[in-house]
Formats: sequence, structure tokens, C-alpha cells
Amino acid sequence: MGVSFTKPTRLNAPDSGGQSTMSFQAAHSQALKNRNGKVGMDAVSLMAKGAESKPGTFMPTGNTSVQQNPLLRGQTYRTAWASMLPKDLRGLSRLLSSFHWFVSGVVDTRFKAITMGFRFRDSVQKWVDEEAGDEKLLSKYPFKKVADDVVREFLINDVCVAFWKKGETLPAITILNSEVLEVGWDDGKPTLKLKYAAQRNLGDDAKADLGERLHKALKDGSELIIKDDDAEYGFAVMDPRGKSGEPLSRPSVSGILDDLAYLALIDFGNWNGAWKRKDILRIWHKGYEIKNGALAGQNLYAMTRKQRNAILDAAAKISGAADVALNFDIEVENHFLPDEFFGDKAEKGALRRLGNWGGWAAIVVMDSVSRSEGFHKVLDGMKRDDVLYVRSEVKSFLESIWNSEDFLGEWYGQEATPKLSPVWTMASVFSGEQINTLGRSLVENGIISPQSYRELAGFDNEEEVERLKAASADEEGYRPVFESRQGLLQPPADTSTTTE
Repeated sequence: MGVSFTKPTRLNAPDSGGQSTMSFQAAHSQALKNRNGKVGMDAVSLMAKGAESKPGTFMPTGNTSVQQNPLLRGQTYRTAWASMLPKDLRGLSRLLSSFHWFVSGVVDTRFKAITMGFRFRDSVQKWVDEEAGDEKLLSKYPFKKVADDVVREFLINDVCVAFWKKGETLPAITILNSEVLEVGWDDGKPTLKLKYAAQRNLGDDAKADLGERLHKALKDGSELIIKDDDAEYGFAVMDPRGKSGEPLSRPSVSGILDDLAYLALIDFGNWNGAWKRKDILRIWHKGYEIKNGALAGQNLYAMTRKQRNAILDAAAKISGAADVALNFDIEVENHFLPDEFFGDKAEKGALRRLGNWGGWAAIVVMDSVSRSEGFHKVLDGMKRDDVLYVRSEVKSFLESIWNSEDFLGEWYGQEATPKLSPVWTMASVFSGEQINTLGRSLVENGIISPQSYRELAGFDNEEEVERLKAASADEEGYRPVFESRQGLLQPPADTSTTTE
């Protein structure tokens, strides 16, 4: 059975030749000029370009270059996002996560909560630090960086593909940009296809680190297909939203692209309105309007040309404060762009849909802490579920890589080799009030150790133990309140010299 890759129909569009130099305002103007014409998808056509890589370190991840303002410049009146290739959507999602106020805010907020306090369990960390050979290769390996890369890629595109070169102990695990690859299936096993932009200046000295096949693909800009049992390269795929036997799933951000584009257009109008509001339209009225009677509605006292010129000359001299002689029947109106021009009401529905996508992080990004504080119990539950879910997926993914023979090499299968399983602090899952109440209850009832409580509260256990020992040695200067509760206080020694 041959390798198959499912390809959605691509819209006819020229590829972008690199990062556009068009300014933000110019891109908006161009979009509006062409709104009645055929804009097509030229502005959201994405190109995969190879990232620079130093030989001997990580493999190229692949970069996306896209023109400015893809959300606006892709509009005729409405872009058919569903017609875009999934990898193009992933490239667009990466772009939005780097500059868009909402998408980047949600990604960064979730990232901080999920990745806080990465570590191994004490017994595993001891083996990593002390029992991994004289060269201490394991203790120097950037485990946290790899874990952080997995989390960020997953938050951006809901998928993650790790890539490494076989044949060496502790290979560099590169988290590929998922828009430069496709995942197909061959007899029920995943197959990876990479396509980098040509790097003609890549030297031959990089062959040893990259491998001959990857080196050729990079230099020529050709495809590199890697099967599950490839002898030279290994890869692993995490796609919780997808199914086995199918291509990588589309990023969840696809569901809000319509709303993001809609808000971008409204914001463009708001910017135009803000610019126009710098100009005040001042209208001078002179004359009487007949209110009733046979001549009602007629104006028999219209100003003369001489009067109009006199008023304009006087008005031109007014700047801040001035003395001006005016007729008693002259009225002045100052006209601004009305508030209804701005898009607060029009944005509400779109912002609500963005909140559904971003969950607890969206509420933090869009609302101030004081506004969201009233919903803290609901937010806490949403945040806890989100953080623990992503951690569990990332943990399983990393365990499958870090405990494989490809990664451990000579340590694989040894009895002394522990399971490399990442853990993260629970401090980011609970609020300070919850830590104080829940943690104290767990300690007092013997469910968790004082060390776990200190870690949960953000204190360094080793430092606090040493400080407690030093304080306990100073009987006069330190007497903890819990000693009296636990019956640990001793009656003071009798220093009296009185004898009966």
C-alpha cells in the first residue's frame, strides 16, 4: 500500500515572495480599494521557508512568511476560510499568535499557567544529576525547553510533531512548525512529509549533523518523506483532536477567523473615525425662522454676503479665547463624528464568540481582573480543567519520546534507569485563597507532606527546612506557635536557689 496524503482543493493564488513591506495603513487602504474586485487569497497564501539552523544543534523547524494584515487583505467581502489548506491555516494561526492582541494574549496566558514549575520527581532528578555518567549528559539536556516548545506549538495549532535524528544518545528533539509538514498514513502507520524552502548556501559541513537526506532536501528545496520505521530519522505526532488514519486536524483558531476579520474591519473604521474626529465642523447660523402663521417655515432674514464674510473673518481669529462682536441672533454649532460611528455595539457578538473559543484565558485577556473577579469560581474550574488536560497530553507525548530507545540510547532498558516523566507545579492551578485553605487542610489531615504544601505555596522546601533548623536552635529568639498546640512546650527549668 502506498503513502497517501489527503489534499484539499487549493484556491488559485500566487505565492508570497516574502515579508511584505506594505505598511499597516496601506494594507487596509488597498483592501478597501479592491473590495469590489477580485482579491482572492493572495494575501493569505503562505510559504514554508526553512529556518536557519546551526549544525550540531536542533534541526530546522521551518518558518512561515506572510504578508501584513492577512485578515483584511484576504477579504473580498468575506473569505472562505474553510477552503484554505489546513497547513495554511496553521501558518496563519502562528502569525496571529505572534501579533494579534487577542490570539497572542490567550496563547501566552495559557502557556504561563501550563508550563509553570516544570521538573522531574526527586528520585528521577537525582538520577539525572548524579547517576547519568561522568559527562553528565542528561543534566545538561534542555528538557524544560523541549517541553515548553511542545506546549506552545500545541496551543498555537492544536497539534505537535517532534523530529530527531537517530543514532546518537540524547538527540536534539526539534518541535517542527506544523505548517511545513503533512502527515500521511502507510499501512496504518504515520508517515511524515517535510518541505523546506531551498537554502542554496547550506554548506556540506552540515551533512554530519543533519544527515545526507535532510541536507539535500534543505539545499535543493525538495521533499523529505520519513516513514515510521525510518532508519535515519524519528518523529512523533500529537493530535488529540484528530483521528488515526487522517491528516492533521485543522487548528481550532479556524473557527474564529471570521470574527477576527470582522473585528479588524470594524477597527479599521474606528481608526478612520478617530482620525476624522480631530477636525471639528463649526457652523454659524444667522437669521430668523418664522415659526407660525401664514409665513411659517420661511426665512425672511437670511444673512447677506457681507454679513457672512464678516462672521467668517471673526471666526477665523478665534483660537482659545477672543473678543468677537456678534449679532444677537447668531448661533454656533460644533459638529463631531457621532458616537454611533464607533463599533462597540457591533463588536459584542464577535467578542462573545471569541470568549467561547479562548475560555478562561479569553476572559482574563478581554476583561480586567476586577470585572472577572465575580466569576472566579467558574474561572478557577475552567482554568484547572484546561491546564490539567494540556499537561496530561504533553506528558504522555514527552514520555513516549524521552523513554524510547531512540532517545535514551545506552541507558534504555537498564534497571537503574527511571521513567522520565515530567511534572509541573500545582500552584498555577489554584488561587492563593485555595492554596491556603486546601493545603493547610491536607497537611493537618496527613494527606500531603509539608514539603508538598511549601511547593504548592511557592516556597523552596530545602531553604525553609534549613531555616527552621536554625530557628529551632535559638530557643530564646524563636518559639513556633504550633508547639503549644501539639503539647511540645516543656515547663521552664527551675533556676531558684531557695531550699526548704
